[in-house]
Amino acid sequence: MVVATRDFPHKQTTGNAKVKLKKLIEDKIKRCEQSIFIFDEADKLSPDLLNILKPYLDHHEHIDNIVYRKAIFIFLSNTAGPMLTQHMIDFWRDGKTRDEINLKDLEYIIANSAVNSAGSGYYKSDLISHHLITAFVPFLPIEKEQVVHCIRHHLEAKGHFNTPINKIEEIAQQLHFYPNETDKMFSSTGCKRVEEKVDYIMGEKIKADVFKSNTK
Repeated sequence: MVVATRDFPHKQTTGNAKVKLKKLIEDKIKRCEQSIFIFDEADKLSPDLLNILKPYLDHHEHIDNIVYRKAIFIFLSNTAGPMLTQHMIDFWRDGKTRDEINLKDLEYIIANSAVNSAGSGYYKSDLISHHLITAFVPFLPIEKEQVVHCIRHHLEAKGHFNTPINKIEEIAQQLHFYPNETDKMFSSTGCKRVEEKVDYIMGEKIKADVFKSNTK
């Protein structure tokens, strides 16, 4: 995995950075044509550096007798995050569900946002403008209903079965939802903080139960 902020922390593209990235790709594919490359925070790479990848994703049968077309390149980023979130909110306000969202619309939002985002590694990217990225996979905001499923899962994993709905709601209230306090539809942190909130609330419950039993 290539982590942009760790492996290429400077936005300005240098000759050394280009050589380093090319060497990484070529050395790995020489050893295994079906290599998988994951670029985390790819939007934080400089556009020039990201465009270095174009020959390896292009439709060449081989380059210098090495076949690159069998390799898989995965680019992770949050460039289109705000636009996808707004699209979800608009859908929800129109009374529609996430199941009614058209993937084609989301792909357009991601590609358009990425290529027009000044300061992003995708800005006017050759990879997008030349249609070399073959699939866009959107990660949509997690709804409260899905967070409740996460809460139930963590409760059961810790031996708390048949937890009353009011206790589950109490745990959910410890998390932040948006777009506002009245319409708590989407989780700001997904399910990331669910486990710690489950531990906190259930720990308080256990302490209260122990206190009650000791005072009888």
